[in-house]
Amino acid sequence: MFILMLLLFFPFDIMAFFIFDSDLTAPPLLFCLSYTFSILCAFINYNYWGLYNYSFLSFAIFTIGAIEFIFIAFMVKNMINSPKYILSKTDQLEMGKRKYINLSISFTIFLFIFNIIILFLWIKNVRIIAGGGNFSQMLENYRLKSQYSLNTDIKMPGYLTQLSKIVIASGYVYTFAIIENVINKSVKKKDVFLTILIIFTYVVMSLFDSNRLNLLQLLGAAVIYYLVLNNNIDYKKLGTIVLRLVLAFALLLFVFYEIRLLIGRSDSENSTLVEYITKYAGGPIKLFDLFVTDPVKRVSPVWGFQSFGSLIKTLRGFIPSIPDAISNQEFRSFNGISLGNVYSAYRGWYEDFGLKGVIILQGIYSLFYSVFYYKLKEFGFSIHKFTTIIYGYMATSIFLHPISDFLFSMFLSVGFCIYLVVFYALYVVVIKKRSIEL
Repeated sequence: MFILMLLLFFPFDIMAFFIFDSDLTAPPLLFCLSYTFSILCAFINYNYWGLYNYSFLSFAIFTIGAIEFIFIAFMVKNMINSPKYILSKTDQLEMGKRKYINLSISFTIFLFIFNIIILFLWIKNVRIIAGGGNFSQMLENYRLKSQYSLNTDIKMPGYLTQLSKIVIASGYVYTFAIIENVINKSVKKKDVFLTILIIFTYVVMSLFDSNRLNLLQLLGAAVIYYLVLNNNIDYKKLGTIVLRLVLAFALLLFVFYEIRLLIGRSDSENSTLVEYITKYAGGPIKLFDLFVTDPVKRVSPVWGFQSFGSLIKTLRGFIPSIPDAISNQEFRSFNGISLGNVYSAYRGWYEDFGLKGVIILQGIYSLFYSVFYYKLKEFGFSIHKFTTIIYGYMATSIFLHPISDFLFSMFLSVGFCIYLVVFYALYVVVIKKRSIEL
């Protein structure tokens, strides 16, 4: 079953590429490529992980999920593209204009200092939560205590969690700004310097939150911003574009591996680069199969607990009767090999709602991203900059579908609404009021 699944995903990639007009940022293509990479990583460990005994149920869920995503996206694409969107007079004037985003030195320095203050408070609380030890031990203790404990005394203060959204959002807004300036060939040295300052605070915040996925997400968003904003890409040179993307991705994976011990992943000390990356990216393919063949027998504390974690956490503040529980999934091993506790987006859906729930939620997932992408593409990425920034931020969930779900578990929440407010405020100050027609 596993080999058949691997062989099917290659045609899925090719089909998605041609059906969606060679569009490298089409959601179904990103989805299929992400799963192909994960399945290939699992294939490298074919014998060690016993993938020759892969279950039909796991095979069916992964393949049907891909087919469903492609089919729904295809229907949405054709429905949205006919009839064509009629540009308003304002949009017609905006079309074709090249603009320079003149990043404010004074505001960026102020934002950088403000972010540094947030980082100082964050690091201080990380030390309090983690206790003693060196840097690596501190981050490992912080991760274990903050993610695997219900004790509210060892959680990050609420006000600081909200302030951290400024650091994260500013990383995306400045990344978008510098990419638009690069595409419009208007970038200046001071723009690069100011962007580096803000992205530096983003990276440091991610490291002290023991969250390397933030780095992958920012790179993914940057690639999306570049490809959707650049109307002059010569797709005759597609091979060169793909090669550059692969090299950038490989470099980030190398960094991802090298900093693992720094942020407290001490259990991987003796792992090689290939062993670590293939386990991280391919492990969910095996882990999900272990789950469906040997599910955890536990009663969910509330309906949809695994699928709608952030929303339920918010509701708990208004309805005290909703029980609190740890949403992190169990660690598993196979043949003495620890595979971690990352099971793909399907795990939570299947545990909460079964096979029917997986099909329904995957359909909603594909529908949401397909409508979002193709409506935005029709209206104009470069015209609706704020929406494009948000799309890039949210679209990284597609890359990470083989690891976990973010649409229902994170974006469907009050916290994300706060993120939207922060994003918009920064967009107005950094981009909208600083755009100059060239």
